[in-house]
Amino acid sequence: HLVISERVAGLDQIRLRSYTGDEHRIALPEPSYSVALGSNPEFAPDAYRIAYSSMVTPPTVFDYAPGPRTLTALKVQEIPSGYDAGRYATERLTITARDGSRIPVSIVYPKGFPRDGSGKLLLYAYGAYGYAIPPSFSTVRLSLLDRGFAYAIAHIRGGDDLGYSWYLDGKATKRWNTFTDFVDVARGLIAERWTRAGRIAINGGSAGGELMGVVTNTDPELWGAVVTEVPFVDVLNTMQDETLPLTPGEWPEWGNPITDPDAFRLILSYSPYENVKAAAYPPNRGRAEEVYLMRPDLVLAGTYDGPPVAMLARLGVPASLLSVVGRDALGDWLLRESEAAGVDGSIAPLRPALAARDARFDGRFFVGVTSTGIYCRPICPARTPKRENVTFHRSAAAAQRSE
Repeated sequence: HLVISERVAGLDQIRLRSYTGDEHRIALPEPSYSVALGSNPEFAPDAYRIAYSSMVTPPTVFDYAPGPRTLTALKVQEIPSGYDAGRYATERLTITARDGSRIPVSIVYPKGFPRDGSGKLLLYAYGAYGYAIPPSFSTVRLSLLDRGFAYAIAHIRGGDDLGYSWYLDGKATKRWNTFTDFVDVARGLIAERWTRAGRIAINGGSAGGELMGVVTNTDPELWGAVVTEVPFVDVLNTMQDETLPLTPGEWPEWGNPITDPDAFRLILSYSPYENVKAAAYPPNRGRAEEVYLMRPDLVLAGTYDGPPVAMLARLGVPASLLSVVGRDALGDWLLRESEAAGVDGSIAPLRPALAARDARFDGRFFVGVTSTGIYCRPICPARTPKRENVTFHRSAAAAQRSE
């Protein structure tokens, strides 16, 4: 056989073609899954080795016999804590976006999950760099399912789940498609009564963390909680700083706001840091060593020290925020950490000493949240490129906003 690995309608497929021209695809047992060819060193085997998993089925090695068209399980990953796949179900949904595009959604849920709109759901997506998110198995997810959640993956534009054009339709000048796809998937799940507004937790990391920041700004009323992982939320400043080692290589993905006024205006329209607003934002926790607070009524974003997230190094807040961190602004969970840390907001005496120690200090501070409490540290921002066209772009954008 000629054995072809392909993706059809966003799902992995394995197609076998005989030398007479007859062909068929391997029939797989679930509606949403991930499958790939295994090691098949023989020219004409009686069975082909494949690797399979789904959001319900742990990684499994199958032999597929093309004659009778049967699958034989050879090995299933053991879950040491115990696992009963019969307690869960998975489905493949399709939700129509506002421009008519059909967005695939993979979902797993505990059997008996309510379909009356009362259910709790975590919605995940990435949507960048042409990376497709496979609907595969995760032991980490089980704890969430056992707490009554459904878990959904939105295969939005920006990934290549539906082919290369799917990637291009979420890249650069079409970046807004990624964000609106995610929101439209959430609204579609609400319409199909999987959940309701305020019962959806959302999660994304890196470029998916950018997505989290954008949709938290645009549609905060939908989300019950937001989990960001090393999020790219300072897009505009980062793309204007060519001294950052990764920035020039990222211009084809996002656009170059230094040389292109249209790219500047586009990035400005969605960059999370530039679009925060006074709104009732959902609770937002970062999954990283440190969590930085942008504003007391806005988002928390996780980061670590490393080049992929160096753009977060300039996310600052006024020191005055320390005096308003409390129950009204951030909720009980943060107040407890604030009380434990003994934060009183009095950091003004530190300014002269910090300025003398580092001439780059500009009077701003990080407000950090860790497992041991809240703290602050000075911000010493990286150089912002001083170019006439950058100044022009910024002035043009400011004028556009004022109109």
